[in-house]
Amino acid sequence: MIRSALLVLLCLWMSAAAAEGGAWAGDGDFRMEEFVVADVSEPCLLLPNVEAFLSLRAAPDASAEAIGQILPGAEMTVLGWAGKFAQVRVGDGGPVGYVHTGYVQAADGDWSRWPYDYGALLQDAARLQALGAACESIGRSADGREILAFRFGSGSCHILIQADMHGREGMSGRLAADLLMRLAQEHPGGIEGVTFHVIPMVNPDGVTIAVHGPDGLNDPSLAASVRTMLAAEGGDFRDWKANARGVDLNRNFPADWEALSVQSPGSERFRGPQPLSEPESIALAEFVQAQDFAATVSYHSYGSLIYFQGAQGGLQARAESLAQAIGDATGYPLVRNELSTVERGGFKDWALMNCAVPSVTVETGALTGSGSLQEYTALLLRHAGSWERLAEWALAQQ
Repeated sequence: MIRSALLVLLCLWMSAAAAEGGAWAGDGDFRMEEFVVADVSEPCLLLPNVEAFLSLRAAPDASAEAIGQILPGAEMTVLGWAGKFAQVRVGDGGPVGYVHTGYVQAADGDWSRWPYDYGALLQDAARLQALGAACESIGRSADGREILAFRFGSGSCHILIQADMHGREGMSGRLAADLLMRLAQEHPGGIEGVTFHVIPMVNPDGVTIAVHGPDGLNDPSLAASVRTMLAAEGGDFRDWKANARGVDLNRNFPADWEALSVQSPGSERFRGPQPLSEPESIALAEFVQAQDFAATVSYHSYGSLIYFQGAQGGLQARAESLAQAIGDATGYPLVRNELSTVERGGFKDWALMNCAVPSVTVETGALTGSGSLQEYTALLLRHAGSWERLAEWALAQQ
């Protein structure tokens, strides 16, 4: 129950500096469209995840006027999503404004399976199969872990969802698994006409390193190599993005690969000795080439935005409409100057340029690549209904 009288008292209405900091519209050099607020697909409540207060703002922008302060414990009803912000109503019939999604959590979330590692994925595999999803291995990682792909539905329109290409972005892998679980629960047997193919963890070794450190690897020589790379960089294993061989899988695809500049192994951005040099990228590429996909969606974190550029003509128009469909469902804006600001060599680039499949990258989360469990519980609410919207888009293309 919403404690309306108490919650209104908890909101101290004043102009004040933001507790959360950071910016959205001005982050980096990206050019994005105007703010669009996506309606929520189902009612949901949030709580502030702060020690002092959370700023309520007049617009979905960290530089917008702070119109109030929300204290810990105050419930907020979500009215919509916009970039890194949620539009909320404080209390029952209270004021409406925008809060930064990096500093909120679901009022009633699943607090288990965190951090999301390979062991958690294996547990989810059993749950997903019990709900009717088929599971197969499409290959093995450099350190010998199975790369699992799930299939749900029996339609002729095939959609690929892949996540956790970067080790430290385990939040995106759990999102893919959880959304598939919800889809199976809410649509037993699948959505008519559509088959979803979901690979929650393309880079299980990288996730293992980011969660457990080099000691989590099976191969002592790979573990020693990772330790050497970390020592040379002075880095933290929790920031690891690459696979166990120090290759950034999202720089390892033959899509303007030659233009990439980082040419030595490390925690991120190394393109590899040649395109598709890694067992993980090979497995994903062969999987895509073996099926006629209507679309591919790659989950990464973070940024709360969508990349879709890389093709031309009608294919580029379809990729943009795919991105817009997901943006309409989630409130993520589309990046309009991607080609001049983002490196190539990624899976989405290859799927567009080489396979002619409408493809997008969805950057989830608002604070860091790994995120937090609190932020994740709100992120899952945000994506409710997004795969149904994706299925509608794909069927309309037939």
